[in-house]
Formats: sequence, structure tokens, C-alpha cells
Amino acid sequence: MTYAKSVLTDKEKAEAKLSKMEPSFLKTTEEGIKSGLEAAKAQLAKAREAGDIDAEVQAQSLISEYAYKQARFAEAKSEQE
Repeated sequence: MTYAKSVLTDKEKAEAKLSKMEPSFLKTTEEGIKSGLEAAKAQLAKAREAGDIDAEVQAQSLISEYAYKQARFAEAKSEQE
């Protein structure tokens, strides 16, 4: 009985700690995705101006990756609300 109470108490403490950390983590993650996407778009524009097909493909790949991360983040955020 005492063990179960201690496990429950530990769980509640962990959840409380997570809920305090979560908003800053979410904001940092969202900002990182947005800045990465903007950097990839800038890289794409530069590659197109230079006519560098390889760099263009690489930039498009990064854009796709960040778009995927953005979609997954939005999904996780909506599930949490």
C-alpha cells in the first residue's frame, strides 16, 4: 500500500514538473521549426538565383523535412489541448 502511494506521488510530481516545463519547450520547438523553414526557403531562393540544381534539391528536401515537423508539431499540440 505504501509503495503504491509513493509511486502515485512520484507520478503526480513528474506530471506537475512536465506541465511547468511544457510551455517553454513547445515555444522553443515551434520557433526552431519556423526558423529552420525560413532558412531553407532562403537557401532555395539563393540556389535558384545561382542556378545550382543540387543546392535547390537540397533546399527543397529541407523544406519538406521542416513542413513535416511543422505538421507533426501542430498535431501534437492539438492533441494536447
